[in-house]
Amino acid sequence: MTNGLKLKGALLEELADNVNYFDISLDGTKEAHDWMRGPGRFERTWDNIKEVLTTTQCNIGVISTAVKARLQNGQPQFMNIADLAQILAIEYGKSGKNHQISLSVSLYYGRPDDHMLVGAEEIASLALCLSEIDFPSRLLVTANYSSVFPEVVRKLGIKEYPMEFDLETGIPVMRFGNTSFILFNLVKTPQLGLRIANNGGVYLGCNHLVLGDDAELFKIADLNHDDLQEIVIQLQMMELPSDCQRCSDFTLCGGGDRISGVYFNDRSADPFCLHVH
Repeated sequence: MTNGLKLKGALLEELADNVNYFDISLDGTKEAHDWMRGPGRFERTWDNIKEVLTTTQCNIGVISTAVKARLQNGQPQFMNIADLAQILAIEYGKSGKNHQISLSVSLYYGRPDDHMLVGAEEIASLALCLSEIDFPSRLLVTANYSSVFPEVVRKLGIKEYPMEFDLETGIPVMRFGNTSFILFNLVKTPQLGLRIANNGGVYLGCNHLVLGDDAELFKIADLNHDDLQEIVIQLQMMELPSDCQRCSDFTLCGGGDRISGVYFNDRSADPFCLHVH
């Protein structure tokens, strides 16, 4: 995973012998990417993506973060990602140069009251545009957006929910035109994501990354003193709130983001969900 700014020349040659897939951040076209990452960053990253594709056999997953904000030209930032998809389609064709390059959309993560969180209306608008562009794309519906997803489905007029499964990960996929929703919360077998910080701190998920110095309060273990295998064995999956069991959206939500509930509300109930009380 990289911003791609140094992915060229001798470094690329060295990495290409050991890495077959690069996740490269490109948050829309030049207008949007430079707004998020700094002036001149788009051109540098774009040139290096071309170098990867022309000099190696490595695959690239362009990953764009969608946020609720407006660019200087007044365009919503998240819709600029559709402009990027159109450019990729023109440059590499609808198969992404024989599937060597694809586009993934990461939905912005923040505290429950963060004004940059995208809503159902924004996600549905972006999905509709991506579905009509001849280029492979995916929208990553992570746990913090799972409670919003049922409303996205309603806005798009999807009546049936045909699920496929990614062969490598077993994560459910719902196809919509030329794009797909990756539904992390709907896995049949409970999964547990741990993040280990540079100082040895162990955390559930990535949620603590927005907390700054407060994250230390939510450390569940420390590898300087604890054994990782024992930590994993001791962890229990958090129980669903009773409200979730009765909710008509549960089939498409899967119980929401309970880890964020622990971080923000000291309770394993999704703080982003309007139905949980």
